[in-house]
Amino acid sequence: MEEFVRAINSVSKKALKTSIGKVTEITETTCTVEREHLSELLDVRLNAVVGDFESSFIVYPKINSEVLVVEIENNPQETAIIKYTEIDRVTIQIDEFEVDCNKQGLSVGNKGESFKTIVNDLIDELNKILVIQGNTINVPAMNAIKKRFNKVLK
Repeated sequence: MEEFVRAINSVSKKALKTSIGKVTEITETTCTVEREHLSELLDVRLNAVVGDFESSFIVYPKINSEVLVVEIENNPQETAIIKYTEIDRVTIQIDEFEVDCNKQGLSVGNKGESFKTIVNDLIDELNKILVIQGNTINVPAMNAIKKRFNKVLK
């Protein structure tokens, strides 16, 4: 029985320490989390692992939203967000491919090209088509489609 108690104590010492708080400030890679009746957490990581990577997936919590924070390797100075009640923005980068999504819309780009610019250029060129016989392109309808794309894409 004594070995069982030692095993349980060993595992419980390695348990992750978590806390819940409210996001008060955000930078590109970290945020500040205010906790009730506890000290404020500074430089809380948005991603658990810090580094200059060619690929990343970052979720930016909304200011004043609640988050679940975990200590990394039981070090109270190293913390990361693992759950969010509300998010403000999501970014994905895989080499030169980038996606940025927030309430203003969606931005998709790759190798210096923007999906929004490509769609707008395509519609502008389609609007230039002149049909000699039959129906020509409905320019107002194409421009309406362009406006709809621009509501989604930023």
